[in-house]
Amino acid sequence: MIRSSKLMKINTTTPPGRPTDNIPQDSILITKDGLSDTGANVSATNDIYVNHDYLPFTQPHYVELFSTTGESTVPLMQALGQGITKVISDFSNIPNFPMVYTPLSSGTVLSPDSYNASRNETYQFLQCGSKNKRGAMEFLDQNNKLIDSIALRQTSNHEWLIDNHILLPPPAHP
Repeated sequence: MIRSSKLMKINTTTPPGRPTDNIPQDSILITKDGLSDTGANVSATNDIYVNHDYLPFTQPHYVELFSTTGESTVPLMQALGQGITKVISDFSNIPNFPMVYTPLSSGTVLSPDSYNASRNETYQFLQCGSKNKRGAMEFLDQNNKLIDSIALRQTSNHEWLIDNHILLPPPAHP
């Protein structure tokens, strides 16, 4: 079951106000709260349905979680597989975020650091926000040219969530 606030089928005018040349016709897009976390070194989701080309691990992998207690034992979470989550960017590109599937996590986290490290064309990333609770995750080349960006919105508890659509994988055919 897809847990999202909105499903939409792409046509030549959606998302509103954005060109759709790079988005396959008849694609299914969803809006989903994905946290932009500049401190995360991996992107992870509890929603297997947003992963393209999903491959289960033969054995669970363990992801270390951030600990504020200073304890020597760091909490671990099981990752059961990996895939690619495709976000529609502000430029209507489709950045592929390598994504691990962590079914017991509380949601989706996008790591701009992991995405930047996995791409040859990007050299740096920036995350910026303003007092009007709007921001962006931006990716630049070595000449500081903006290559791509993903819109962000700030929640009342100061988390920055992506404001762009996610492209769902095509339905499996028997």
